[in-house]
Amino acid sequence: MPATDVRLIVLATVRHLEPATGYAIRKRLVEQGVEAWGGVSVASIYSVLRTLTKHGQLEELDDPTGVRRNTKAYRTTEAGRDEFLVLARRTLETVDPAHPLAFHVAITLTALIPRELYVAALEQRLITLERNLVVELPDLEPEVRNAARLWRQLAETEASWVRETIAAAARGAGAGSAARR
Repeated sequence: MPATDVRLIVLATVRHLEPATGYAIRKRLVEQGVEAWGGVSVASIYSVLRTLTKHGQLEELDDPTGVRRNTKAYRTTEAGRDEFLVLARRTLETVDPAHPLAFHVAITLTALIPRELYVAALEQRLITLERNLVVELPDLEPEVRNAARLWRQLAETEASWVRETIAAAARGAGAGSAARR
């Protein structure tokens, strides 16, 4: 998984739990199976937390429970919240058939994304999908043509899902809590 996708996942987890210790963030991601579905090593989570802190996107705090003096907790800064929204929007808008996981993660974050941003990003994604669907397939070898048919059918299914999700968000229903904002 690319570093930007891992940053998105970690920022989302911090935003969801904040303030949260590195252990709590790691535990949450492990419980969600991030190693299996995201290819994210749990050992790298602490490195990502340090990097985000170094870049001013997370703030390091003393343990909010006061139990452990050497334990740090994290919360997002304004720059971190802005970066989260930039990454979420980019991920929602970008059509990459070879790497769909980032999009699949982003659509689970609707509780943290303003509805207007979510819908606008999905509308942009739909434009790209529809543009890709009208492109005629060149004369391809049978095996490649068969794979291209699969990719086209997946894109058609995704475009249909995006249309339905945009409509649900417009009605104020269906697309997670973002649709209710």
